[in-house]
Amino acid sequence: NILPNPNQGAFALKFYSTAGEVIELRVTNAIGEVVDTRTFEAHSGENHYYISNRYFATGVYFVQLITEKGKGVKRMMVR
Repeated sequence: NILPNPNQGAFALKFYSTAGEVIELRVTNAIGEVVDTRTFEAHSGENHYYISNRYFATGVYFVQLITEKGKGVKRMMVR
C-alpha cells in the first residue's frame, strides 16, 4: 500500500514479506523513466518505509517492489 495516495512526493510504503529478503524499490514516471530507486532489507511480516523525494513533479508514477520471487506494481499520484 502507498499512503497517502495522492501525495506531494512523500509517502509511506507498507507491504508484507514472507521471508527476510532484499527489496528493490523503483519509481517510474508515466513514460517509463526511472525517477527514484532504493534498496531495503525487508524482514518477515509487515514492513513500513517512509519515502520522500521533493523532486517528484506533479503527475502519475508507478511504484515497483522487486524481489527474487517477483515484482509488484502500484500506481501513485503526486499533486
